[in-house]
Amino acid sequence: MWRVSADPTRPEEAIAWFRARVPLTREEWDALTAKTRRKAFTVSGVALLDVVAEVWESLTKALEEGTPYEEWKREVRDKLEAAWGRRDGWRVETIFRTNVQMAYQSGRWAQLQDPEVRATHPYLMYDAVLDSRTTEICRSRNGTVLPADDPWWASNWPPLHFNCRSGVRPLTDAEASRRVIGKPAAVPPQNGFGSAPDSWEWSPEPEDYPLELLAAFKGRPYGDPERIRRSYLALVEKAQKEVEELKKKYDELNRLIEAGKIPIKEAVTRKLALLERIDHWKQAGVWGRRLFYRRDAITGPGIEVEIVSPELERVRKKIEEVAREFYLVTGQAGKVRFAVTGRIRSFYRDSEGAVYISDQILDRTGLFEATLAHEMGHWLENRANLIERTRTYLLRRSGGRPPVDLGDVMGPEYRGEMAYLGVPPFVTPYAGKFYVREGTIVATELVSVGMEHLLTDTLSFAQGDPDHFRKVLEWTGGNP
Repeated sequence: MWRVSADPTRPEEAIAWFRARVPLTREEWDALTAKTRRKAFTVSGVALLDVVAEVWESLTKALEEGTPYEEWKREVRDKLEAAWGRRDGWRVETIFRTNVQMAYQSGRWAQLQDPEVRATHPYLMYDAVLDSRTTEICRSRNGTVLPADDPWWASNWPPLHFNCRSGVRPLTDAEASRRVIGKPAAVPPQNGFGSAPDSWEWSPEPEDYPLELLAAFKGRPYGDPERIRRSYLALVEKAQKEVEELKKKYDELNRLIEAGKIPIKEAVTRKLALLERIDHWKQAGVWGRRLFYRRDAITGPGIEVEIVSPELERVRKKIEEVAREFYLVTGQAGKVRFAVTGRIRSFYRDSEGAVYISDQILDRTGLFEATLAHEMGHWLENRANLIERTRTYLLRRSGGRPPVDLGDVMGPEYRGEMAYLGVPPFVTPYAGKFYVREGTIVATELVSVGMEHLLTDTLSFAQGDPDHFRKVLEWTGGNP
């Protein structure tokens, strides 16, 4: 459990809860489950993630410094109303009051669930502000007294609507005995309100975030490849354990079905639910890769794809998808031209800025995507002027040993291609290949092989050659 303080005089719980939110566009937020939205933040009507993130930052600062609404409004109102295309003071106030109230009431939940507090104050009372602005949602609950561990609180925790002002008070046994204890006939909360927070909502660790949120995880440790690697491996290890446990449950369910202990209709529903959860966690490698996305690339210009050969039009969408993923990891914008070659092996031609894809792999989806990432790695090494760094790293990894002919280690089709095998060895001998012009190494396979593995088999790369893995993150991550 992520521990939080139970001291009711400090707002640390509220600040920690809000700081763990992930800024998302409304489109991204809408695609999440109700539970996952508990750890997300968005602003309706704002399409640009940068603006949403700025509002999130400003609200975090307001919570930390106790900034009043009028002061906060002066900082963000113009940006929000420019994004909306109109003046809307009520909407600005709603964003502030609703989010601050959600943070404080989540912090209040953490305080009131503390065992020390529960020991002296075992009851809670719903406390609404009663005036002309009070909604029937809150008025119908006002004065409700129930034990602190009653399940009712889990779906009736304030705020219950936009601009809600209600709170919850702890009561001693004596205080509760002077009031009516029982559940009211209450008006339902507005959609998306009323749920009490879970302990995981305070955790800042990447592996404690729902997989869907990793793409926009605010706390990504840019500039620290080792921590990124640890976070990724921790996430995948957690996912593998989840899959193993779910498979055991699936096998047990099959045994119960064969024994006739579960009705067919119920069995089908439960099997489908388990299969969906297994598939979800199997995607951890895909979602986990998004830990490496650069925030400055999320709303950046991207990579322009130019299709040179008509044969590639039918796979344009896949090329654009790989180019987009490549850009989100590297942040390197520019144009890449794509053409078809009749050769068996694909290649990159620097003089044209063009990737030539073998016509023999166009229908081989996995190989096609890996090849795209590989050849675009050559484009990146050249465009980002990485050759001095890759050459230095290659010579260091050689361990002082001479290069070898790849024909001797990979087969006759590679005869005459020279490579350093690496000490310790690279994930593939081909990673150590280099290209020489006038006695100088002018290109390598380090970035291309690295990007291929990072985008298609991240876990094997991270475990198989952690040193090369860290270098690829260093070369491509930078500081946004």
